[in-house]
Amino acid sequence: AHDLTSKIYRNIANLYAKTKEFDSALKYFQEALALNDRDLKDNGLTLGQIYADIGVMYYSKEDYKQALYYFTKAHATWLKSLRPGHLYIKSMEKTIRTVESKLSM
Repeated sequence: AHDLTSKIYRNIANLYAKTKEFDSALKYFQEALALNDRDLKDNGLTLGQIYADIGVMYYSKEDYKQALYYFTKAHATWLKSLRPGHLYIKSMEKTIRTVESKLSM
């Protein structure tokens, strides 16, 4: 039940994100995160995706410090749950470098 509820929250969040309502999107991603963090500890792929989604929302709001925090959490989660060199891991490493360069400007 929590898995389905989490998916619904993520879908609502994505709809808000498409209309650039980032604060509303963040609210629903945080709800999904709370459910997944509590109930799906063994589902690192999903948990990492939610962290990444939250990072994207902060990046879109130009809050690069918060974006980096969530991108780093996504990366760490995927390192624990996916095979080394997985596309998500490599992609997130590139994203983290991009955000770090924004922060150093």
